[in-house]
Amino acid sequence: MKFAICNEVFEGWTIDDSIKFVANTGYDAIEIAPFTLAQYVTEVPVAERHRIRAVAADHGIAVSAVHWVLIKTEGMYMTHTDAEVRRETADYFCELVRFCADLGGRAIVVGSPKQRNLLPGVSFEQAWELARETFAPSVKLAEDKGVTICFEPLAPSETDFVNTAAKGIEFIQQFDSEAFKIILDVKAMCSDPKPIP
Repeated sequence: MKFAICNEVFEGWTIDDSIKFVANTGYDAIEIAPFTLAQYVTEVPVAERHRIRAVAADHGIAVSAVHWVLIKTEGMYMTHTDAEVRRETADYFCELVRFCADLGGRAIVVGSPKQRNLLPGVSFEQAWELARETFAPSVKLAEDKGVTICFEPLAPSETDFVNTAAKGIEFIQQFDSEAFKIILDVKAMCSDPKPIP
């Protein structure tokens, strides 16, 4: 079994110091929250992404994934009825795929409950279709980049959209893509009505 740790626990540290500490502590990988580097991944130059990747490799660890992908961003929403908001969100998910690939990461964890909850007047079925449209471009790009987008079913206390493992599986299956999977969070699984071994 390999172990990774999220870099936001090292608040106030440079990414280089975080990587060095993680490696020296015995972890196999680091998971990067984009907001620790910039408000938007588009603000992190490709050269800096490659430098971070090299620093991790030089210390013998991998960048396993990126997570907390929409925190501190503004105007993003997966299930919004405004086509422009969804387009911006879809475009940003594509930027996240590029960011992850540039870092040498293999997965993007998408939880983001506040950017997927049902808006007033939007049915679950409508939100489902809107979210499907939002993810479609990034799933295709992820296939090309060798990145897996991991959609995270969250507890009902956190979101009213896709809050069971069964619904998460149903959501990702409509894409029929190896680049779009679910990730099961232990805390969320504890609230799932169906026991998950």
